Amino acid sequence: EFLTNNYPIYKDKIEVKRLGTTKQNIKVKKPKQCFRIVTCSALRKVKRVDMLVDALEELDINKINYEWVHIGSGTEFDKIKSKAEKQLNRKNYKFLGSLKNKEVIKWYKQNDVSVFVNLSSSEGVPVSIMEAMSLGIPVIATDVGGTKELVRDKVNGFLLNQYCNKSDVANTLIKFYQLEDNVEEKMRQSALNMWIQSCDAEKLYKEFAMMLRVS
Repeated sequence: EFLTNNYPIYKDKIEVKRLGTTKQNIKVKKPKQCFRIVTCSALRKVKRVDMLVDALEELDINKINYEWVHIGSGTEFDKIKSKAEKQLNRKNYKFLGSLKNKEVIKWYKQNDVSVFVNLSSSEGVPVSIMEAMSLGIPVIATDVGGTKELVRDKVNGFLLNQYCNKSDVANTLIKFYQLEDNVEEKMRQSALNMWIQSCDAEKLYKEFAMMLRVS
């Protein structure tokens, strides 16, 4: 959009192609033991992980049994960890720190995940969401940047207004938690289908190579 707005003369020559992520070959399934919420990002203000902590505090108040796992570090790490220690039940969260991409995928495969959350105030098209969907994980995310290209509200997750607050986040988490099993299963399959259609790196690379040969 930026390029077409600023260089309209080249509008017909501009096209967006996603990099995508690699196929994981894993069965889509609902977690058996607990409501596990995962975030994976650098801990910076733009990611608004502090708002998630506030929302999770409301889940504690509502006596919802959950586990929150955060993957990633950053300038806000100590602040967010301290906030969690003050507001949340210690048994309900884990900070795994910074992991290499292969380690992140390995963790996903070894641990069932209920829902992936991204509350960023600004985004491109999040690779972290693509990776989650490649494993059939539904997503709750703010409607910023290109996120809505991946997350279809009430289809493969829930889209939140970019100006949402902690109660909006908490209510959406509770809504997901209360989904009927068959509805959640459809949402998981839809998440995987979105990845297959729009984020499969092998498929996208072949299409890109074909386009270059034609041009």
